[in-house]
Amino acid sequence: MRSLAVPVPARIQAGFDTDPATVTWVLAAYPLSASVASPPPAPAAAPTPRR
Repeated sequence: MRSLAVPVPARIQAGFDTDPATVTWVLAAYPLSASVASPPPAPAAAPTPRR
């Protein structure tokens, strides 16, 4: 898995003509913001009483 992720920052940097700090910031901020913005799971339904 690591071998897939290593070339990505360099390609992003070259493609958007930006510096490594910006690429690192974006690659770290995106998953963080996605985890914060995701809604929480729905609560479990209460068990129905037996008769």
